[in-house]
Amino acid sequence: MAGLLLQRGFIVEALTPDENQKSYIDNKYKDLVCHRCKFEDFNSARKFGTIINSESLQYISLDKAFENAEILILPGGRWIILDYFRLCRDTIANSGHLLEDFIREIEEHGWNIVYKKDITQNILPTIKVIDMYAKRFLLPMVHYAFENLRFKKPWLYYLTADIRDLINNKIDRELASIDPERFIKEKRYMFYVLEKR
Repeated sequence: MAGLLLQRGFIVEALTPDENQKSYIDNKYKDLVCHRCKFEDFNSARKFGTIINSESLQYISLDKAFENAEILILPGGRWIILDYFRLCRDTIANSGHLLEDFIREIEEHGWNIVYKKDITQNILPTIKVIDMYAKRFLLPMVHYAFENLRFKKPWLYYLTADIRDLINNKIDRELASIDPERFIKEKRYMFYVLEKR
């Protein structure tokens, strides 16, 4: 996204906590300033007219996100957020912030919603492909590896029972988060544009 904005003549600064991603961005987009840190740790003497969190807000504490956005944004600036939010508090697929908590934070921090769109239906085809790939390829590969271990090194298979249980539980949680039917019942993928009051 940063590369596309840069190509269209916008002045862009990117932010990623991942060293490999920063290296990739630095190599591919020589004119793009890329900072390596978390959004909540980002400090800048410069303020910005627009901040975009694209599928990254879910990894940031809402208090910290709002606190830092207020520091970094120019008066009249806009904060664009594209991410999914949970509708239910108790669910196996508990990634993403609760939508009601996010709306409450908007109010408490004095922001206005100037644009809002539910784009859940638009991203469902992507979720379906990811779900299919995981269930048809990744999950069978994991089971094959476990079965292979069971037949070739049964002693190691039994010694690693707890680790395999942890792996299986993690897989179940991850698969729940990309299950299209569960997603449509429990989450909303939203496009918000916020402006500070």
